[in-house]
Amino acid sequence: MANYNTFTRSNYFKVKEYESFKNWVESMCYMNFDIVEHTDDKGTYALLSEDLEGASMISGYYFDEGDYEDCDDIEGIKKELNVDKDGCYEVNVAKGLAEHLVDGEVAILMEIGKEKMRYLSGFAIAVNNKGETREVTINSIYEMAEELGHVTNEAVW
Repeated sequence: MANYNTFTRSNYFKVKEYESFKNWVESMCYMNFDIVEHTDDKGTYALLSEDLEGASMISGYYFDEGDYEDCDDIEGIKKELNVDKDGCYEVNVAKGLAEHLVDGEVAILMEIGKEKMRYLSGFAIAVNNKGETREVTINSIYEMAEELGHVTNEAVW
């Protein structure tokens, strides 16, 4: 059985207060985000995450306890996250990020994922400081393609 892996990055955006933003990112240690400051535009930051196995970083993912066993503050993490009936925790990165954005700023999170060549996925979400979002997926092409003619099947196997 193959593993599903994701790769995530954002555009560069401005935050209200860097230390608060950094603490929020570090509290999601199970997401493996790195914060990168733009070299030419100081004070703008991007989020990067490479090769997270089995997880969607930005579309809302349910984590179980094994996903954050290496985190320093497991009890603190459990308090922040809502537990469902199966003992899993939903994470909404866009909602959390919105709280740190400067007024009028928009962050765009993009993710690609794959399970060998069986499944390829792509997802992007734009979020502003008010928490308003716009989303697009790579699979939205199927609906658009139907306007051109018959689509025999999807690119999966």
